[in-house]
Parts: sequence; C-alpha cells; structure tokens
Amino acid sequence: MSLGILLFWGNNEQRLKKTEFLSKTLFLPFSHAIHNVESKRKLEIEYSKSFQKLIENDLKIKYLQNCLEKSNYLYYEPESLENKFIIADVIGCQGDFHNHHLVIDKGKKYGLEMNYPVLTKGGIVGKIVNISNNYSIILPFDNPHFKLAVMTFNTKLQGLLETDLAGNSFMTLLLAGSEISLGDSIVTSNLSTIFPAEHFVGIVSKIQEAGDDVHMKVKLKSSIIPESLNKVAVLFYKKDLNYETEINN
Repeated sequence: MSLGILLFWGNNEQRLKKTEFLSKTLFLPFSHAIHNVESKRKLEIEYSKSFQKLIENDLKIKYLQNCLEKSNYLYYEPESLENKFIIADVIGCQGDFHNHHLVIDKGKKYGLEMNYPVLTKGGIVGKIVNISNNYSIILPFDNPHFKLAVMTFNTKLQGLLETDLAGNSFMTLLLAGSEISLGDSIVTSNLSTIFPAEHFVGIVSKIQEAGDDVHMKVKLKSSIIPESLNKVAVLFYKKDLNYETEINN
C-alpha cells in the first residue's frame, strides 16, 4: 500500500523517475525474467523461420539437380516444384530402443496422410505410420522395422536401407564386388514408394560381407539422430502408382 502511495505521489516527472528507479532496483529481477521470456519467444520464431527456409532451399536444390540430369534427354520439359511441406514440432518419443517412434504435433487436419515422408535439413527422418486429427506417429529410419529403397548418388547402384537391433544402418542386397567405396553418398532411390529420389540418407563408413558368397552390404553413417530432433518437415508426397493398376489390367 505504501509503495503504491509512493509511486503516485508527486507530479508526472517525479512519478516517471521513481518508476525508472524501481525498475532498476526492486523490480530488476522481474524485468529480467520478462525480458528473457520475450527474447526466448523471438528466438523460437526466428528458428522456425530459418528451419523452414533451409528445407525450402534443400527441396529447390533437389529439383534443380533433377532438372539438370533430365535435361540431357530429348523433349524434356521441366516440371514445377511440386513437393510442398509443413514444419512440425517433435513432441514425444514412444516405445523402447528396438521399437521407438517419434510423435509430432501435426495430423489429418493439416492435410497429412499415412506414409508421408519426413525429413530434416540433414536428410531423411522416417515416414508417418499412424495418424490422428492433431498428431502423427513417425517410424524413424533407425527403427529395425523401417525399410527403404536407396542408391548411391554417383553411380545409381540400387540397394535396401535396413537397421539392426543395435541401431546400425546398412545398405543391403548388393551383389559381391559391386562398385561402391568408403565415403560414397547414399540417397533415396527412384524406386522408392515413400520418398522422392535423391534425398540424403548417409555416407558409406564400412564395407563388409553379407554372410554368403553372393551379396555384400555397407554400413552407413548419418548425421541425424531422430530422437534428438525438435523440428521436422513432412512432405506432401505420394508416388504415382497408377502404372501397377494399368499393367495388371
């Protein structure tokens, strides 16, 4: 009560001086707390904008790479950049080490559907395997149940991405003696029914036999740890599989 009387006592100039004095002394901790909250909120907004811009640039690069590659063929007409996406926050992780999933804060009401691919700036993350109106469950690439058609970036050697129970990812189904080297970049395959082609998967870190005389496999190293992500991008992408219906008919 006495503080209130003190603040309102005097003319406007005197009241302003007392308020300024109290804000720098008695109310200083509260002022700092409010300032910190506002600063954190601004940083989160800027981070979201920057993350979205990085994903947009990454998709544009993939689009231009595909245009450059296809321009070597006659009668090629560039397609529009069709891969739209939405940024989602990772809000949880479900399951044990051998069967873990990510939970994001976007679902059907945002236009998401089952099997939509999920990625981040560093490469692929996984795919949607369960969905509600407001949330989606993501099966990450380091889950043993996740499988994906992949290929080498330079030579387009095809294989399958698989992960063992220890969380190690491999490119398998390679014929023994295949042309592949340490440091080669592995990307999503044009044969994939989940992802568009040439999204980064990992780097070849080890070459080993597959347990028979016919096949070999390579161990992959990714810069992404799905459980440590706080934001991801979901692509509005479904591969056109109409050819299957036409051929079967």
